[in-house]
Amino acid sequence: MITSMVALTGCSAEDSLSAGTPQPQSSPTSSSKPEPSTSQSIGPVLAYQPTSEKILGSLDEQEGVNSIGPLSTDAPAIAVYLTCVGTGEISLMIPEVGDFPLVCDVDPSAGTIKNVFDIRYVKDDLLVNVKGLKGQRWAVSVAETEQPERG
Repeated sequence: MITSMVALTGCSAEDSLSAGTPQPQSSPTSSSKPEPSTSQSIGPVLAYQPTSEKILGSLDEQEGVNSIGPLSTDAPAIAVYLTCVGTGEISLMIPEVGDFPLVCDVDPSAGTIKNVFDIRYVKDDLLVNVKGLKGQRWAVSVAETEQPERG
């Protein structure tokens, strides 16, 4: 059950490619695959580390599919912070809570997306699954938090 989905900031920015089309005389270290080279030129993607919440787990610099968990907490809610590089949707799935598509953009400095999930009715330990598309890099952290007040 989701009590609320709160975004701190959107994930948006300019494309980091300085040259529009790859030139045939590229350097030996450049990639011939445009999607990975776009996200690789950004730098490391690091998980947001909240200072006012207890962090249950985090993953830096991920590609493809990975999970955090099992996580155990007595808190009524968790905050999931996602930072991503690339384009398209990235999928966040929490068993007994739901599946949530999020928009990923090229520049991680544009912000981290924060979502708060009510976990009072989750019976088992938590597992947070993230699935990125080819060419996306991402980082995630999960923290204990309080239920947001309904307004």
